[in-house]
Amino acid sequence: HPTGQWLASCCAKEVRVWDTATGRCITVLPLTGTVLSVAWCPSIDVAILAIAVDSSLILMSPEQCGLLEQSNALYTGSGAGTAASILKWRQDTNRVTIEHEHRIDQITWHHRGDYLACMCKTANTLAASIVMHQLSRRTSQQPFGRLPSGTPRSVAFAHQRPYLLLATSQHVRVYDLMSQRLVKKLTPSVNNILHVASHPRSADNLIAAVGEKIAWFDCDLSSSPYKTLHTHSANINSIAIHRTYPLFATASDDGTVQAFHGRVY
Repeated sequence: HPTGQWLASCCAKEVRVWDTATGRCITVLPLTGTVLSVAWCPSIDVAILAIAVDSSLILMSPEQCGLLEQSNALYTGSGAGTAASILKWRQDTNRVTIEHEHRIDQITWHHRGDYLACMCKTANTLAASIVMHQLSRRTSQQPFGRLPSGTPRSVAFAHQRPYLLLATSQHVRVYDLMSQRLVKKLTPSVNNILHVASHPRSADNLIAAVGEKIAWFDCDLSSSPYKTLHTHSANINSIAIHRTYPLFATASDDGTVQAFHGRVY
């Protein structure tokens, strides 16, 4: 959770929520499928968990977190259900379920907490692999009608501009969601992109995991990496950038998590 008070973990067919101050598990959420991804809504005013269970996206508010009324109001407000949606939203007690056509491999939130994107690697086309949801209007849309061919690897929202970062194995494409156009195509030296993350305090900086290397891009300078770090001995599968401090961390298949100092001026 963005306040740091709660931590969510997933394994097999359940999600556990932990109190970080005491280390105690405050609730266990049983589910009827394989949990593939879990992510907190980045808004500190609500406590909404987005959970990918096979091809279903579940939005729920754990009662033990104490923000049930505020959380439910976000996706049951006056604007809910007023716009066309390509997917059906099913309302249950304290949760909403959105059924997708394909297995959900990644969930990523917009930093304001009203939008989230799901990536489905098994979709027939690259354009169909990305589905965006807006909680306040309860709508689901595919933002792109056509995209070049490629295997989707990772997706992320930019923090300071209406951009979506879409990584395939060979390129990181930066799209403007307002004008529906390609802004930049970034190319690392190795065609093995696994993850991408946008810097929260710079609109032009992003970090990509390219195999066992970290590639730091500055979009204003070049489409090639500004700096490359090789500190892991196996593929990097996740990157997290601190929201306020000049720090970022990487998790690798070599069994280590490494923290780095990376200041943006």
